[in-house]
Amino acid sequence: MTYPGELPPAWTVAKLKGKHPSQPFNPDVANAFFWAGLIEAGRCGISDTAVENNLRYLQARNFIARLGPAKGGAWQVQAPKA
Repeated sequence: MTYPGELPPAWTVAKLKGKHPSQPFNPDVANAFFWAGLIEAGRCGISDTAVENNLRYLQARNFIARLGPAKGGAWQVQAPKA
């Protein structure tokens, strides 16, 4: 599966960084962060540096893979290993 790297409609980066209800645009990506132990079940808010660190962590452990360029590409979520 591949997914665009964009915010849900009407969301801003400021809203994403602040406290907000859990409404993952892509539940599979949110679950990859959860399985990796990088976010809590509530999935509320995340800082810029945390995003970059978490993406590197997930890529290094093959939870996600980047397809295409940073702008216009997509993330592919890998199935967790049992």
